[in-house]
Amino acid sequence: MFSNIPKLANLSNKLSSQVIRFIIVGCITVFLDLTILIILTDFFNVHYLISTATGFIIASGINYILSVKFVFYTGRFKKRSKEIFVFIIVTCLGVILNHVIMYSGHEILLINYKLVKILSLILVTIFNFLTKKFIVFLK
Repeated sequence: MFSNIPKLANLSNKLSSQVIRFIIVGCITVFLDLTILIILTDFFNVHYLISTATGFIIASGINYILSVKFVFYTGRFKKRSKEIFVFIIVTCLGVILNHVIMYSGHEILLINYKLVKILSLILVTIFNFLTKKFIVFLK
């Protein structure tokens, strides 16, 4: 019974380390996502939904590269092309979730798009970690 305690502790430490690395990578890409959104919307008068999609897609590409290098290292697929394809599908689901939150918050609830984006980032980050951990990069 007690022989599994070291294994559980090691698993817990590994997962904690992975979550911390994911948060660091996430902070980098969130900053990039927000920066693109604000620059395109406030300085170039691009519609906020187009700006948010642009920022999200660019940040997601950077997130994939950083996730492979620093967070998950390798995925469940033998071919990188399959891994990238599944990553793109998951990213598209994230874009849809992001847009539903952005549209609902800004157009229906009339909340400032920047505040809605913060809520969206929190919810989509949780979605992204879970889908990448258990679908894209599961070993």
